[in-house]
Amino acid sequence: MKTLPPPWTVTMEASIFTGADCLRCDFLPESHMVATEIRDRRRTLRYRHLLMRQMVQMKNRVSGLLLETGVSHKKQRLHTW
Repeated sequence: MKTLPPPWTVTMEASIFTGADCLRCDFLPESHMVATEIRDRRRTLRYRHLLMRQMVQMKNRVSGLLLETGVSHKKQRLHTW
């Protein structure tokens, strides 16, 4: 941004849908949009993060239920991939 001649304005669309709605509605004269490959990778990583979080939650629930009911189990077996 230091190389841009002043005055200049920066806007950022605050949504997960970076389909350039502000540009589409003609609110901005031009817009930079992240490359499709990077957006796809970010989408994949967000989904992977969600799955990993749910997997850990489920393992913790199962472990808690086993401990609560007194069932002996190997923690390593439950928490391996």
